[in-house]
Amino acid sequence: MHNVGGVAVGARLVSAETGGLLVTSVYVPNGKRLDHEDFPAKLAWLDTLATHLRETHRKHPAAIVGGDFNIVPAAIDSWNEERLRGGIFHTDEERSRFRTLLDDGLTDLFRHAHPDAAEFSWWDYRGGAFHRKLGLRIDFLLANPAALSRVEAVVIDRDYRKKKEGLTPSDHAPVFADLEL
Repeated sequence: MHNVGGVAVGARLVSAETGGLLVTSVYVPNGKRLDHEDFPAKLAWLDTLATHLRETHRKHPAAIVGGDFNIVPAAIDSWNEERLRGGIFHTDEERSRFRTLLDDGLTDLFRHAHPDAAEFSWWDYRGGAFHRKLGLRIDFLLANPAALSRVEAVVIDRDYRKKKEGLTPSDHAPVFADLEL
């Protein structure tokens, strides 16, 4: 657990360098509800993340950060923006923090490759959301310019999310990017 402003939140960040590429994986705190103490802690964590990435990813020749950001950056990334706008994952405060990452020089690889695709990476387990296509795009791969130049393809593997061989699936589908070596 990470403590932000006296509130413990389940945030995670790990980085590794391989083949000249800095890879950072994050789990951004969920925030729970707008009236929950975890919500301002989520925003503070995102501010800290932006500072950290500014200091590390700008200086590195090629860098990618990916993971569960628990933010829906735009209407196209939600199954029902009209209904969910202003609620958790869909607030101006969360979206402005995500925009800061992009303004700092990172590119959302999926949106860059598929500007008009309404595809999702997360579905609630309840109510058959997956099969009814009631999802959100909250999982991202963000790249600095040098890493972006190496990207050959980006996909959200929706099939991976399907229940297979009796196994319980995750509520997330992975986002994959193929990079030129």
